[in-house]
This record gives sequence, C-alpha cells and structure tokens, in this order.
Amino acid sequence: MATTFLRPSEDIEVGNWLNELGGSTLYTSINESSPDDDNYAVSGNLLDGPDTFVVKLSPGDFPVLPCTLRRRYYKLTSDGQQVDLTVTLYQDYGGGGEAAIASALYEDIGESPFTAELLVEGGITDFTDLYLAFTANIPGGGEHLSMSIL
Repeated sequence: MATTFLRPSEDIEVGNWLNELGGSTLYTSINESSPDDDNYAVSGNLLDGPDTFVVKLSPGDFPVLPCTLRRRYYKLTSDGQQVDLTVTLYQDYGGGGEAAIASALYEDIGESPFTAELLVEGGITDFTDLYLAFTANIPGGGEHLSMSIL
C-alpha cells in the first residue's frame, strides 16, 4: 500500500493556539516531513473553554479508502487534570457545504507523546479541499492547562 502525505498548508482558524515561538502561524509548525519536537502548536488556557484551530491540508494523491490519518500529540501539563482532544476531518470547511468526514475523541490524554489515528472510510469527493480541526478541552473545567500538537 502506498503512503500519501497530506500536510497542513494554510491556517484557517487559529483560536488561542500559538506556535513554538509564540506566534499565530501554526501550519508551518506541524507540517514537517520528519517529526520534530521543537516545532509545535500549543493551545491557550483551556479554562476559558474549548480551543480549536483548523488547517487546510495540501492536495495529495488519491489515497485508497479506507485510510488512516496519523498525527502526534502531547499534553504539556502534569497536574492530573483530564484533557480531551477531538480531531475532525472536514471537506469544504467554511464554504457553507462543509461536511465532517471523520472525527475521533481522545479522552484523558496522558503525559507522553502519542499518535492518534483517524479512520477515513469514505465520503470524500474532493481530495484538494480537506481540512483538519483540532479542539482541546477540559471536561468540567480545571486548572490552567494547554496541550501541544507536534
């Protein structure tokens, strides 16, 4: 089976997320071809509620469906609070006809980096118009927390 890479190519919404330098351009921090823990996007204070950012994915070859999207994540804090992450793949995000193709909720993210997998079984009609949304949340509130997308 061939591998297709669909990397972030543009920020659509940044919410309160910042890159590793404290700036608001996020996609360049998570689009590397080789994993680099020195480049990341970090959420804002999750006490203020869920924090979402959305990136457009670069066009790629048609993958064979079903396929699996993979991304690494890391919770930055160690105070024992639960942090959940929802990852959603959209087609035509913000165009009025957006459709959630696949979504996964990762509950109570641990302290170590992990790789999340999002199974895409079908529903994509245009592989040049795909977006990933990342939403970090503390269920029920808690201390100041943030999480990182590597």
